[in-house]
This record gives sequence, C-alpha cells and structure tokens, in this order.
Amino acid sequence: NFPLFDAPDGVTACTRRDRSNVPVQALTMLNDPSFVEAARALAIRIITSSARSDDERIILLTRTCLSRDPSTAELKLLQNLISQQRQAFTANQNHAVQISGNPVPPACEAAELAIWVVAGRVLMNLDEFITRE
Repeated sequence: NFPLFDAPDGVTACTRRDRSNVPVQALTMLNDPSFVEAARALAIRIITSSARSDDERIILLTRTCLSRDPSTAELKLLQNLISQQRQAFTANQNHAVQISGNPVPPACEAAELAIWVVAGRVLMNLDEFITRE
C-alpha cells in the first residue's frame, strides 16, 4: 500500500512527498482487510469510550479521524447515516454480524458495532483523512 498512498521507499532520502488522489486509493480504503479491521477497532474504541449519546460519539469519531470537530452540516449528515444504519442493522441482524466481525466484544452489541464500523469507514475514506495537508 505504500506506493499507492505516495509513501517514499525506505532506501532513498525524501525531502517532499508527492500527493495524489486516485480512485484506487478509495477502493483500497473500503476493501482492504487491514482498513476494515482498523475501522472495527475504531468503532470499538468509540463504543467503549465515555461518550454515550450519538452526538458525543460522532464528535469523538470526527476528532479521532480528522483532528477537529464536525461542522454543523457534517454532524447532521453523520446523524442521518447513524439513524439509517441503526434501522437497517436492527431489521437485519445477519448483516450486522457480517459487518461487525467475529467475535463481538462483550461490551458491544453486533448492530451497534456495525453502525460505528460503517461510520468509521465513511470518515476514513475522506480525502482529509487520507492525505496530509
């Protein structure tokens, strides 16, 4: 993944990193098992934190991924995403188990974990998360 994300090789000196934004990066962020596992670990961290409400968790998730608070528009979009995912995973527990992975930690429910895995994957796929400005 290093060349895909413009990382320099470990042999030569690099004074400045090139930055690119290509569709293959997004596909890798969405499908590579290491990034899916990272989103799962992020979701577990968010669920087991002291944040209890969805808004508190969204703010914590955004701070963790983007090092800033979400804007009002971003907060509203993420609230809608969480609401839609909660309805979908409550209606279909099998999908929740597939997304949340196995085993589900004792402090989490499969549906709730799946919701935050999806939210984490959304933020992790933003250009702001991938590239350093």
